[in-house]
Amino acid sequence: SDRFDTTLVGIGKEGDWHLYPPDAFLCNADDPQTICLAHPGPAVVLTSAGQSAQLVSLDGHSARIDIDVAFPVLHGTFGEDGAIQGLLKMAHVPYAGCDLASSANCMDKDIAKLLLEANGIRVAKAHVLSRPDLADWSPASAVADLGLPLFVKPARLGSSVGISKVENASDLAGAVAEAFRFDTKVLIEEGIVGREIEVAVLGNRSPE
Repeated sequence: SDRFDTTLVGIGKEGDWHLYPPDAFLCNADDPQTICLAHPGPAVVLTSAGQSAQLVSLDGHSARIDIDVAFPVLHGTFGEDGAIQGLLKMAHVPYAGCDLASSANCMDKDIAKLLLEANGIRVAKAHVLSRPDLADWSPASAVADLGLPLFVKPARLGSSVGISKVENASDLAGAVAEAFRFDTKVLIEEGIVGREIEVAVLGNRSPE
């Protein structure tokens, strides 16, 4: 903030955009169960004219805010699945982070696995289920093929919601039903003992 003019926008669960003060935009920030946005400031919308974008207040009185670049600090659905990236792209707003295609492809764990496998990268063995598949699906066959433990997860959500670790075959059907509460496509993956290593890649066409 000593070098740039920053504007903080909070997006509510209904998709409403509001301005917030950077130092007081969250309530209960240390509690994952009750964390929420603070009392909202002015409601705004993102508009674009030509090759420039602005935040326009819905009250019609506040000054318009020019947008040069956006930092989408959003997790999960709408934040990492290409939705906000597509909106910013349509509004001609440069943004930090992954682009639309990589966000959408990586958010869908089934598609991500297919892309990785097609490029010779090993992935955890998995079964993919849609609701029509359940009529002929057998938990016993999944366990016989993938072993135990298993991880069951919605295919297109983040890394925590609707996910179960299954250590007993009798628990698999319930775990699948839980995952289907959040998505229409579900992954059943073999358990792998190992380390998780995250790698950030910078540089776009000339990655470092």
